[in-house]
Amino acid sequence: MRHEPAPDLAATIERARAGDQAAIRTLIELYQGRVGRFVLAMLGDDSEWEDVAQATFVKMMLGIERLQAGDIFESWLFRIARNASLDHLRRRRWRRLFTSWEPRHGEVAAPREIEDRRLAQVEQALTKLPVDQRELILLMRENDWSYGDLARITGVTATAVKSRLFRARSRLRALMNGDES
Repeated sequence: MRHEPAPDLAATIERARAGDQAAIRTLIELYQGRVGRFVLAMLGDDSEWEDVAQATFVKMMLGIERLQAGDIFESWLFRIARNASLDHLRRRRWRRLFTSWEPRHGEVAAPREIEDRRLAQVEQALTKLPVDQRELILLMRENDWSYGDLARITGVTATAVKSRLFRARSRLRALMNGDES
């Protein structure tokens, strides 16, 4: 099931596809919060999340003219954000392998105060999920995507999405109940 954009949004997407810079700015303003939250959640507590979110919008601007249909804009944009996040995670992993250890690397910034204790537990449990499971939970939390939408965003089949979501939810439940195994 595709989510049809609101008429105003559909017109903005069409103008952006035609190269209207004001329409592109409008799309960035409309989606920067959602994309930013998604990227931050994908990367965890990473100081470079803003760079990854910005790279998402640069890729959006460069590719929007080639977007075939405006009704898939959201899933297309979140696929760009997902891929940019995964690329960053891969680069970060490689940087760790080739960075020499220094005492300052052992210092961890103090976690910020979080009012809602349960939300903090969920966020912590999410970081323990494998990336392919975490991204599905985050995408579902961001928008009530259909399995078909999630399949398009992640590049796997709808059956694989269902299976990963089942495993992700089960694992998240276990982590929330204190079962670390």
